[in-house]
Amino acid sequence: MLPYSSAACVTSVGAPVAESVLLKKAARAWGFDRTGTKVTQRLLSLLPRGAHSTEDDEEPFWWCEKQDVLTWKDFRIAGESESSRRRIYETARAEIAVIIQHVLGASGATPRDELARSVCRMVGMTRSTADAEARVLKQVRRMIGSGELAEVDGRIRVRSAR
Repeated sequence: MLPYSSAACVTSVGAPVAESVLLKKAARAWGFDRTGTKVTQRLLSLLPRGAHSTEDDEEPFWWCEKQDVLTWKDFRIAGESESSRRRIYETARAEIAVIIQHVLGASGATPRDELARSVCRMVGMTRSTADAEARVLKQVRRMIGSGELAEVDGRIRVRSAR
C-alpha cells in the first residue's frame, strides 16, 4: 500500500503537474517501473483532498488546493540541474501564458516563432521541436482571442490597457 504522502509530495512540490509526470514520479518513488490501470487509480486516489485537475488539450494537469488556474501568476524556469528541465507538454497552459507575458514584458513585441522558442527555452528545452512551438503558439492564439495579446506588424505584444 502506498502512503498518502507520496502523491501529495509530488503535487506540493511540482504543481501544476501533468498527470503523466505525476504518475511517473510517484510510481518511481515506490519502485514501480510502469503504471498500469490499478497503480494509476491507486496513485490518483492518494492525491490530497483539495487537489484538482484541469484538462489541458489532451492531458490533465493537477493543481494543489490553494492554486487557482484563473488567477495563476507563477512560473518555473529551468535551472542548471537536469531535474528542473521540462518539456513544453509537461507545462500547464496557465503557466505557459504567464511565461509568454514574462517574455513579452522583458523583450517587448516579439515575432511569433522567436516567442515560442523563448518560452520553450525557459522551461528547459535546449532545442524546441515543431510540436513544442505549436503548443506555445496555440496559447498565443488563445491570448490574442481573449484580448490579452495583440499582433502588430507580425510581432506579438501585450495589449495595452485603454
